[in-house]
Amino acid sequence: HGAGGVIFGYLTFSLPLTVFFIWGLLMSLKKAGLWPLILLLLIWVAAFTPIFHVFFTGRHLFPILPVIIILTAIGLKDITSKVS
Repeated sequence: HGAGGVIFGYLTFSLPLTVFFIWGLLMSLKKAGLWPLILLLLIWVAAFTPIFHVFFTGRHLFPILPVIIILTAIGLKDITSKVS
């Protein structure tokens, strides 16, 4: 358990989405225009960690879900464009 397990479980839903999320995260690191998303994700994780240890609930994950969905979509688009 722990914050890492909760974040991984809530934000990635399943193994295929996990692959797309990680790929999207890596692709975002290469693109200069997407650094604000990465910075937002890092700030949120830093702010979420103490909150999680106090309340021990995953409901505080909901604000970051749009960023996770965007990064997953980037990974999905990049991987599927390479397959076609």
